[in-house]
Amino acid sequence: MMRSMREGVHSKIIKIVLFGLLTMAVFGLVLMDVGGFFRGGMGNTNVATVAGSSISSTEFQRHVQRVLSNQGITPTDAYNFGYIDQILDNEIARTVISNATVDQGVLVGDDAVAKQINTMIAPLLQSNPEASKKDILQRVLMNQGISETEFVNAIRHEIANSTLQSAIQAGGALVTRDELVALYQLRNESRSINAIILKNSDMTDIKPADEAVLTVFYDAARARYAKPETRSMTIAVLSEKQVRDTMDISDEELRIEYDRNIAQYRTAEKRVLQQAVLIDQADAEAVKAKMDAGATLKDAVKSHTGKTDAYLGESEFERAGLIENIANGAFGAKVGDVVGPLETPLGWHILVLTKINAPDTTPFEKVKADLKKELLQIRLSDEILATANQIDDRLAAGESLDDIVKSMNLDVTKIGAVHNDGSTPDKKDGMTAFDKDRGAILETAFSVEAGETAPVMEISGGRFAAVRVDNVTPLSYTPYEEVKDEIAKGWMDDQRATANRDRAQKLQQAVAGGEKTLEQAAKDLGLSVQTFSNIKAGAEPKAPMSTATLAALFDGVQGETMMAPVDGGFMVGTITAINIPVADKISDQDLRPISDSITRTAGNEFMAVYVQHLEDKYGVKINRRMLDLMFGPESGTVAQ
Repeated sequence: MMRSMREGVHSKIIKIVLFGLLTMAVFGLVLMDVGGFFRGGMGNTNVATVAGSSISSTEFQRHVQRVLSNQGITPTDAYNFGYIDQILDNEIARTVISNATVDQGVLVGDDAVAKQINTMIAPLLQSNPEASKKDILQRVLMNQGISETEFVNAIRHEIANSTLQSAIQAGGALVTRDELVALYQLRNESRSINAIILKNSDMTDIKPADEAVLTVFYDAARARYAKPETRSMTIAVLSEKQVRDTMDISDEELRIEYDRNIAQYRTAEKRVLQQAVLIDQADAEAVKAKMDAGATLKDAVKSHTGKTDAYLGESEFERAGLIENIANGAFGAKVGDVVGPLETPLGWHILVLTKINAPDTTPFEKVKADLKKELLQIRLSDEILATANQIDDRLAAGESLDDIVKSMNLDVTKIGAVHNDGSTPDKKDGMTAFDKDRGAILETAFSVEAGETAPVMEISGGRFAAVRVDNVTPLSYTPYEEVKDEIAKGWMDDQRATANRDRAQKLQQAVAGGEKTLEQAAKDLGLSVQTFSNIKAGAEPKAPMSTATLAALFDGVQGETMMAPVDGGFMVGTITAINIPVADKISDQDLRPISDSITRTAGNEFMAVYVQHLEDKYGVKINRRMLDLMFGPESGTVAQ
């Protein structure tokens, strides 16, 4: 199946496969128009195009900022690590899949969207029991900076995309039972070994090092005793509360805004439809005939097919959300009419019109409060940005951060000495107050001199921050005299480990060469032979064994005398047994976890191939030069 996808998908086969998988995946599928992240045409300031639609540098930069705001990573680091490319690839994949949902006829009804939104806001309702669903939804919209229509459309697109992705991933590669058995045997193989454990601590005849040796050892390991540079800082934060109380919007302004956007307060006529989709026209005609004889749609489907899978239930739809032939049938019918069979890319549809919901317009007084909140949030975003620019201008003019904090009532946080990873000299987290923004703040703080205030930067939660470095403690090293005892111990541990390794190698060679048995070797050393039984491949190693011990054990053959490191020393032993599960005794239940894991992995590969197929089909162009200018080494030259 993977090969056929790579060579080109046959449309008829894909139609049948998608029909079966999609009808299982979603309740109430219909056809819809999908708008996405991409807009307009390609230009020098766009970062990519798909099928003639493009994504502008401004849109993408805002999207990147939203994604990175919760990651604690700067755009520059994200670019260097390849994360910017990953973000863009994800948006391209989402867009081509959205286009594919249209081509394949995937449509999501309002009921499915409402159910998903209710699921998303349920945790917020639990933590805010006094708030209504509408209040919670409004908070989400304000936090995301989008309208309710944009939010609903985004959810609708995501459901359609997820449905198609699930359908494609369900076509993961098939693995034969023999292959699963072989993998099960490999994972569940066990081994036993008789061994002598040689401890480094037993090597007691090593003379302590003199001062000259320890001094050389200290110089070679000096990096261990480094005290990295630390910086303390003052962070002044501008948030919404500093500007919110100064803002208001009159009823007259609200009325003007309401009239300007009256279309979004109008609800189009909707039709409530029962729906069944069958792959063959003959089956659809047979179901219709049973309905003509008095059966309900659901009973007719079950009577003819023996099951109700093809019956998709009842959902509400606007005309704009349906493809033309279904829209004409549904909106040309009267309540109780049976429409169809009508053909779409999903198959043959039979519809029953159960209710007509007339168009309506929400009155101004009912939306005034929500509209005011929305406009205040929009203006708040503009105002806080303007205030942040004022702070930048005042800093550039030489005004002190302390004076600006006092005049603007900014929030101030003092951060004590921290390293460039945010840890304190006593190994605690010194950036807990700015956990989401630690990467950006630390990068800024370690790029300016002591006493300087960096330009204002945007941080999480729609806030802005000015970072002043108060003090810099340069890199230094713990003096030799303070760590002399530790150095002496480290040197002795190294010498004992080296001597013990030599002892283990000689012992392994003697036993493997037949000079003495393992038992004789143990007796000569005053030790005993230990038996380690039924050690499984991939199991968590138990003391004294380590991961390296298990790797050596499972690389050997039965009867071989091997040497391997263990915690605090070395093991010399002979592999006495290799046990592999008998194929005839391995049940299907034993194989299921392996099969499920392979299916998931193959499904992801299948999806990646399908996305590449879609990108080739729709045409994808990436403006690499623009990405370099925005996020690469030259990004500082691009106007922000």
